[in-house]
Amino acid sequence: MPFPSYISALWLLALIAVVATLAAISQLHFMIALLEQAAHDALTGAFSRRIGEELLKLQVAHAERTGQPLSAIFVDLDDFKAVNDRFGHEEGDRVIRHAANTIRSLLRQSDALVRWGGEEFLVVMPDTAMDGAMIAVERMRRAGFGKRPDGSLQTASIGIAEQTADRPADWESLVELADQRMYRAKQDGKNRVVTNDSVVDETGIGARPDTGDEPLDSIVA
Repeated sequence: MPFPSYISALWLLALIAVVATLAAISQLHFMIALLEQAAHDALTGAFSRRIGEELLKLQVAHAERTGQPLSAIFVDLDDFKAVNDRFGHEEGDRVIRHAANTIRSLLRQSDALVRWGGEEFLVVMPDTAMDGAMIAVERMRRAGFGKRPDGSLQTASIGIAEQTADRPADWESLVELADQRMYRAKQDGKNRVVTNDSVVDETGIGARPDTGDEPLDSIVA
């Protein structure tokens, strides 16, 4: 091959290689973006439920192997349907987004915030016993979950379950237990926290044990 033709061929091969590399990088970037979208909820930036479930499987399995505590905190915004019905879904989205940002700002890097569905969030706190989870929850409640469109404070009903204290059969049972305690908080008047042995009302005072009607004397910090 004459030398000029050889140079032209090399230039063409180099050009093809560059185009192929750029195309591969673009495709990789597109795939990463798709994975990010699949992993996170678009409105709140929290993990999606599917990713949250996989994360819980791993965390619960690790807690079982090592005997370390693991807390699951179920947060449900109170009377949220009324926001959508009265003010529209845009305002509802704003309330949800603000609540998610507040919760996330108070978590550690090792904790995970999952949007479980609608106005429901699940916080996964590895290496955290019930007392530590209560401290985190009280910080959330002091910071508040934002304001509703009418200016009133948005509150939340919260249930907490913990791996070593409650001994659930699997990760589904852990979440179900936290969910049941959240519903108990709803039934007891909302804006409350229910753990394995107490109900904490809006004042931060334990109203009664989970298994009886006697008042608690201690104030949860």
